[in-house]
Order: sequence, then structure tokens, then C-alpha cells
Amino acid sequence: ECRSEISSNLNLESYLIKPLQRLLKYKLLLEEILKYFDGVGKNRGIMETAIEFMSKISAKVNESRKLHEMKVKIQHLENSFIPSKRSPETLYLTNLHERYGDLLMEGKFCKLWRKKQRKLFLFEKALLLTKSGRDDKYIVKDCIQLNLIHVDVHKTRDNVMMVTSLSSLQSRSKPVLYLAESSAICCQWIGAINQRIQILNEDRRY
Repeated sequence: ECRSEISSNLNLESYLIKPLQRLLKYKLLLEEILKYFDGVGKNRGIMETAIEFMSKISAKVNESRKLHEMKVKIQHLENSFIPSKRSPETLYLTNLHERYGDLLMEGKFCKLWRKKQRKLFLFEKALLLTKSGRDDKYIVKDCIQLNLIHVDVHKTRDNVMMVTSLSSLQSRSKPVLYLAESSAICCQWIGAINQRIQILNEDRRY
């Protein structure tokens, strides 16, 4: 109703974000004004302090916005989960961001020996293994917590990633082979997973 009165096609969210967009422009404006200050003086020092302050504000705004976007993305992912028929309670996960941190990567793999398609989601603290269901839904098959020491991920041959874990919800120790779409993707995933394992192990030492 309000939108029709002012003859605008913008929604409420677009109007709410305008003050933030304007806030981020203040630093650029101050930097432009600073160009007209000669030498070193009191006014120039005040302007430089203002620019430094606005830089910190802009960084906090961007950080908060990224955090909000990440939480929305993960919440959308949680809404797409459906429980497994075999283990409807233990493998139906919620509060993923609080438990496992940011979502870093996602990609499609093929379980090698049975040729079953799997969608993998790498979080800061966990590797989530899912199977595609109907209507863009995912059945959670397993969740490997990377902060536990019994996790081994390495490349066996071109495009194949082997995951061995004793930390999963199902406590499986049998290696699982996943076929990536290319050798580059396989190496990218192995590198990212092992990097997170190393970081978590170092954090635990301290």
C-alpha cells in the first residue's frame, strides 16, 4: 500500500539497506575531501582520524552483513534436509552454523563402488554427506566432525578422494571413496578439508 502511494517498485528490504549503503560511502567522501588539505595541520589530523574511524565502521558493517548472509544460506540448507528412514533422529541436523561454523564449500561426488550420487558440504568443523531427494531436498547420510582426530582424507588416484573416519555419527571406520568431476576439484576438496583439520588440531593444542 505504501509502495503504491509513492509510486515505487522497491520493496521494504531495499529501503532498509539504503542507510547501510550510505554509511559505507562516507569513508570515500572523507578521503576525497582530504585531498584538498595541504600539509600537516589540526584539521587534517581530525580528517584522518575520521577516515580511520569510518574504516572500522565499514569493516564491522561488512562483517555483520556477511555473517547474516551466511546464516540465511545455512538456514535455507537446513530447511532442505529430510530425515533418513533408517536413522530419522540422529541424522536430521539443525543449528548447523552454531555447531559447525561457516559453510565453506559444497559439491557433487559419486560414491565409487555403488555409483551413488552424493552432495558434500564442508563446514569449518564438519563434513556433511547427503543424498539428493525429491524437490531439491537432501537426506543426511552422515556428519563427520573434523575436530576429532580420527579423520583421514587423501587422494588415491585421479579424481578419487578417500575419507576414513571414526568420528561420524554412525561411527564407521570403513574407508569411503568419492569420485570427483575432475582431478582439480578432488585436490581442491582434499586441500580444504585437511587445512581445516590442521587448524582445528592446532586450536585444540592451545
